[in-house]
Amino acid sequence: MEEGDVKDLCPACGLPKTVFEPHKDKVSEQRRKLIDLHIHPIIVHFPPVSAIGVFGGLVMSFFVGDPWRSYFLGTADISILLMPFTLLAALASGVVDGRLRFKKITTPLLRKKMIAGIICFVLSLVLTGVWVTSKFANPALLLLLAGGCLVCNTYLGRLGATLMDAILPPDPVAAAARIVELLRFGLAGLVVWPAESVQLPAINCPAVVIGRSGAGLPAVVEDVAEGGRQLARRVLDKGHRSIAIVGDMAAHSAHLHAAAACPGCAAVYGSAGAHRGGGKH
Repeated sequence: MEEGDVKDLCPACGLPKTVFEPHKDKVSEQRRKLIDLHIHPIIVHFPPVSAIGVFGGLVMSFFVGDPWRSYFLGTADISILLMPFTLLAALASGVVDGRLRFKKITTPLLRKKMIAGIICFVLSLVLTGVWVTSKFANPALLLLLAGGCLVCNTYLGRLGATLMDAILPPDPVAAAARIVELLRFGLAGLVVWPAESVQLPAINCPAVVIGRSGAGLPAVVEDVAEGGRQLARRVLDKGHRSIAIVGDMAAHSAHLHAAAACPGCAAVYGSAGAHRGGGKH
């Protein structure tokens, strides 16, 4: 949920805004935009509607007379014609969505979804073939095929619900392969960031890593503790001696900047003999 969508209370869970923490999205902006279109989750709503139209229309036609019987059979007619196309669209969009989220479509759950989707598509083709050749002369067979499609759609929906929020982060191996490809062009230099997302290959040109050192390369590393020391010296230079440090200094704190900077401040104040108060916020 975007920060601007939360006022005083979260509209989904009702908790106050103060309990939320910032989230760093590791997915690239373009990839995130494509995923957030939700093309596959939207398209997969259509095949179940078609299956319900066929199954429900046939069942209801047994219990009513004309003109309602004609209406329900008409619904079944249209649904039978549309079902293969909606399933084909769902399968195609599922392949694209799987590649966007997981970089491949061979994961165990995706294989199960593809198998179930293909079975459902074949059943819909058989259903259409029976309907084209004999219309409603064999309603029991049509009901059986429509019921099979409905079961497959239900199974696919349950599988898909477990994957809605699953997105594979950037692939370090793929990033390293891109670096190797770039090095073939005879680069004059290379900057790697963020280093955590890359398995660094052998680099034969001047290079620097931002975030941490790796593979023996020079690194530009953030030094928050030194920033805390510089801040403390600045306060002391202004003549202040009664100083309080407020921050979460626990090593496991989610506020890692505060956890690193506070000891730097404390060390300078202690060496200067300043009176300081400390505590968690």
